[in-house]
Amino acid sequence: MAMNIPLQLCFLAAAGALGTLARYGVSQGAAVLWGTSFPWGTLIVNLLGCFLFGLIAGWATNGMVSPHWRVILLTGFLGGFTTFSAFGYENQQLLADSRLIALTFNLLAQNVLGIVAVIAGLWCGK
Repeated sequence: MAMNIPLQLCFLAAAGALGTLARYGVSQGAAVLWGTSFPWGTLIVNLLGCFLFGLIAGWATNGMVSPHWRVILLTGFLGGFTTFSAFGYENQQLLADSRLIALTFNLLAQNVLGIVAVIAGLWCGK
């Protein structure tokens, strides 16, 4: 049965909030366990998010997750947890499609320009 749009948006928002809280919890737990000299929490969140994205996408491909729940889990929960999971999945798709130039450009652009954008934002914020 199809879910109505307002209800789906409520689930999407709730899943995003839960993902955000999960990210915070993992990051705080990692800081308590291993300190803050390295961003362990971010690393754990990003790797776990990538694994979960692949798992849920695989389940969706096999019909084990409905299209509505796919959006709620991938865009909502994992979107709140980490957007790195989408980045990993999209790069995997480019690799699987043998689009090596696009893959290389995406890796360089997202990482290098992302760092440049952070530096620019910090500079503008001063």
